[in-house]
Amino acid sequence: MDLGVVERRLLTVEPIWQRQPWESDQGYRAFCLYRDLPPHERSVARVARLVRRSPGYLQRVASRDRWVERARAYLVHLERIVLQEHEQAIRRYRREATERALQVGSTMVEIGATRLRGGTLAGHEVAALDPNRLDAEAAVRMVVEGDRLVRLALGLPTNLRESFTVSAADFATIVSGIVDLARGYMTEEEHDAYVLDCEAMVCEILGAPGQR
Repeated sequence: MDLGVVERRLLTVEPIWQRQPWESDQGYRAFCLYRDLPPHERSVARVARLVRRSPGYLQRVASRDRWVERARAYLVHLERIVLQEHEQAIRRYRREATERALQVGSTMVEIGATRLRGGTLAGHEVAALDPNRLDAEAAVRMVVEGDRLVRLALGLPTNLRESFTVSAADFATIVSGIVDLARGYMTEEEHDAYVLDCEAMVCEILGAPGQR
């Protein structure tokens, strides 16, 4: 088909790396060889050797049929496919990671909650956690973590340092609630030391100045 540049532009089929209406079988095969060569090896001269045609003739064909433009468009097409597959793999990984995290987190919550209140877990009886066996650090951290979970469930800020400033009265309320659990099980001396330990732990967690 003997067409001019304008006619070829008008008849161009998209995507342009596919066979065009004016291309012969031999011409399209030569273009495919050019298109599929590695970029660092791609040249009309290389294709001319492969198809046993003169480089001058094939250079005119390549220029007329826009081999360079079409090969570049095909490369962009392949890169887009690779990028889409990469993005899909990332989304799939994130979805699977989220599902795993939810499963692990739910299992941890179930184990911890059963340990706190007692009950049956995986067919085994679990004794409830004895509050009297908690040391100061464990007791304070339980209160803080429990408060964080409640805040998370209610959609409230969970970063205590950013959500509020602890006043002396608030601090005393937190400490007194904890130490009251152990008041009846300690001597006066032990109780005083327990209060100091609780104060120090709350200060460390909340970033407040020490009370010692």
